[in-house]
Order: sequence, then structure tokens, then C-alpha cells
Amino acid sequence: MENRMKLLQLKIFKDKSCNEDLEEFAALFLLHQNSSNHLMDGKMSVRKQMSSYNQKRGFLMTEYMYIASTIPLNLETVTKKRNDHQSNEFLLAFKEMFQFEENVSEDTGGRFSYSVHFPFKELPYQAAALAGDMPSFDKRDNQAYKYKSCLRGLEAYIQEQFKEGCHQLAVLYSLNSYENESLKSKETIYLSDLKYQDLYYSDNRLILITI
Repeated sequence: MENRMKLLQLKIFKDKSCNEDLEEFAALFLLHQNSSNHLMDGKMSVRKQMSSYNQKRGFLMTEYMYIASTIPLNLETVTKKRNDHQSNEFLLAFKEMFQFEENVSEDTGGRFSYSVHFPFKELPYQAAALAGDMPSFDKRDNQAYKYKSCLRGLEAYIQEQFKEGCHQLAVLYSLNSYENESLKSKETIYLSDLKYQDLYYSDNRLILITI
């Protein structure tokens, strides 16, 4: 258990998309890690623990981005591509900012679906990440580097997936634990028509991208 907790601690602090709630959560973890009543359960994912912690503490729920694909998602860390000068600048920034958690059960090793809105037979390969930095509709044209990196980086990531053989990809935005709630918005966009401004964050918004 102790080793699992240390790994979880490292995972939390390596997450560059941390918001203030997550930072406080991590601080409380350090405070209680030697206590007999641990705040954390080493077997639970960071995503599930954040949800439980937020609910207990009365915090606002955390914003999440879920991606589902017909082929395995490229979750390669950005450090492996640092020497590739041909890499898209925004794609590199995107991979630095968002740390994805794959839909693989820690208990069984099998895959599960993050949301009922992802048809598992068609989109079995899924990943989730904190989406706190993704701009909302009113900021989709904002030229601040952070917002532009998020949207143009996600666009480049999607393009990369299709180049590798994907023929359909879905992006779901949701507050944590609300990923199975009714959709407020559902859009289908052809890859040839996709613009980075289309990828803004909005709760319970599903974007289907196809060729």
C-alpha cells in the first residue's frame, strides 16, 4: 500500500493540468499519508478519488475531457518527441498539458467504457484527462497561447489519430461523475471540415468526428 501511495502522489504532482482543488487534494494527501486513516485508496484511480473527494468536501466538480477512438490512442509522452523538430508545436504543448488515463481496469486489465455515450463496440479505445484548461465557447477565438495550444493541440492530436488509421473519433466534455448524464449538445463533424474552434469545452457536449 505504501508504494502504491507514493506512486499516486507522484502521479498527482506530475499532472500539469492540476487545478487548485487538485493541489489542495495532493497537499492533504501528504498531510495524511502517515496517518492510520488514509485519505487515499491506492487501488482507486486519481479520477475516481478526485470525484469522491470533491463530493465529500462540497467542491465544484472537476471538468474532464474523454476521447474515444476506433484504434488505440497515442498516449506517448511528449518527452519522447522532443528531438523531432517536425512535430507540431501545439501538439507538443497539448501532450505536455494533458495527462491521459486509459480505460483499462486496474483489477482485471480489461477495457471499460468511460461513458454510455461511447458505443464500446465501435469506440473501444478511450482515455480521460482533466480539462480545466480547455477554453469555453466564448474563449474559442482567444489568441492567448494557453487556449490556442489546447484547441489547436487537440485538433493536431485528432488529425494524428486519423493519419494512423482511425475512421471515427469522439470527444466528450463533462464534469466528473456526470459523463453518463443526458447530452446538452451532440455534433457530428467531418474531418475535412474540422476547425480547432469547434473543440471548445462545454459540459455534456459530445463531438463525433468522422471521415
